[in-house]
Formats: sequence, structure tokens, C-alpha cells
Amino acid sequence: MKRSPTGRLSQIRNCKTAFGLSAAATIATWFVAWLLFHFLPISPERLSLSFGCLLVGCVLGLGVFWLLTILPNKRVVRLSAYAIAFLLLAAPWGSSWMGRISYSRFGLTIYGLVPIPTLDITVNQRGVLWFRPKTHLIQREEIARLLEPDTEVVVIGIGWDRIARVEADALPVGSQVELKVLSTPEAFLLFNLLKSQGRRAVLIAHSTC
Repeated sequence: MKRSPTGRLSQIRNCKTAFGLSAAATIATWFVAWLLFHFLPISPERLSLSFGCLLVGCVLGLGVFWLLTILPNKRVVRLSAYAIAFLLLAAPWGSSWMGRISYSRFGLTIYGLVPIPTLDITVNQRGVLWFRPKTHLIQREEIARLLEPDTEVVVIGIGWDRIARVEADALPVGSQVELKVLSTPEAFLLFNLLKSQGRRAVLIAHSTC
């Protein structure tokens, strides 16, 4: 039985949607693999986590493509798929707007809606999340990169067991910025409190020891 031109067009659109969203899923997962490889110290764990993310990205991309091509060729299916993808991609921006640590435990931090395993994090006073090399020394230069003329407080989490340390004279001479050095869970609580009070705070946190 021949398909109508409308049915063939719908099938083509479904395939395009499947290809685009599977490519987006693969790229997003590979980006996570790059983050792990770039910011974790050289170790077998770094290689295995990064390779694992690459593998997951390939499987996820193929899975998304297969799922979307077997679903009914309807506009609502395509719109629903795009809506889900948009919500997932919008999570980092939504998290910046939320500007708080939602949950944390040793080796796992959830910033807004974004889960962050293993990696150490920084958050500037506009709420933008980024990462730092996983070292036990927090240097003046990385603190200076977060500072803005109106920054009020720098909150530093030195690990769950307080193993990391902050370089001496971490703030510029004569700076009026407050420096709070705490264990990581205490730093997260203080950062959330400061943000709820409308204070202009930045955060650097070691997520493990």
C-alpha cells in the first residue's frame, strides 16, 4: 500500500527531528566528556570517566534516533521531542537564574537543576557556573578571575574533609571583599544564604576531600 505524499512528508520530518535531536544529545554528552577530561587530574579514573561519557553519548544518540523513528509520524510527537530537548538544554540557564546549590554530598553537587559529579565548581556573582582544575590549592589568580568591582563576598569550600587550602594573600591588598573559607557543605549553606539575602557573592568549591 502506497503512502500518501502527506505521510511521506511526515516521515521525512520525523527523520529530520530524530537526526537533529540525536546529534544534539551526542554532542551534549561528548561536551561532558571533554569537561571531565579537561578538569580532572591525570589518572586512570579520568580516562575511564571520559571514555564512558563518549560511549554513553554514542548509545544515547542512537537510542534517541531509533525511538523517534518508531514513534507515530505526528506533529505532536515532534513538538514534544523538541520541548523535552529545549527543557534539558535550558537547565543550565535556569540554574543560573536560580543561583543556588540544590543538593550536595561527597563527590556530587547539584547546582540549580544541573547535577555535577566529581568536578570542582565556581559560580560568579551573576550565577554562571563553571569548573576549576581539581587541585588542593586554590590560587589568587582563580579568585581574581571571579572578582568584579562590586563583589562583596568570596565563599570558598575547601573540601568535605577540609583538605584543600587557599593561597596566602588570596585577595588584593586593600580589598574590601570578605573572604569566607569553610568546609564545602558549610560553604554551600553560606552561599545559598548570601544569595537569598541579595548579597553579591561568588563561590569556589572543592567537591571531594
